[in-house]
Amino acid sequence: WADPVDAILLLQGFRQAVDAVASRTGCTELADYQLKGALGLSHGYELAQLKSKGLLVHRRDGHYVCDTRDFARWVAQQCDRLRAMPRRERSAQPVGSQGTLL
Repeated sequence: WADPVDAILLLQGFRQAVDAVASRTGCTELADYQLKGALGLSHGYELAQLKSKGLLVHRRDGHYVCDTRDFARWVAQQCDRLRAMPRRERSAQPVGSQGTLL
């Protein structure tokens, strides 16, 4: 859905946001309610859905939890996979819009 380079930058931004939450809380194991803002999720079960993509997510005390070190490893694996993909050519023509600036 995106250029691999753009997807890599997005994933690295998520990793930095998760690391910032871990730094504020002083814990590497974060619950879904702590990660929702950093990952742009609206529900905790959306974190669990990333398990199907290879992220290590566990259920504990009624919440899905993820260790930030596991998240960082998962991001690194996804970035390696994306780097192996060919970069998509961008269209030379500008994208038309329905409105104008003037």
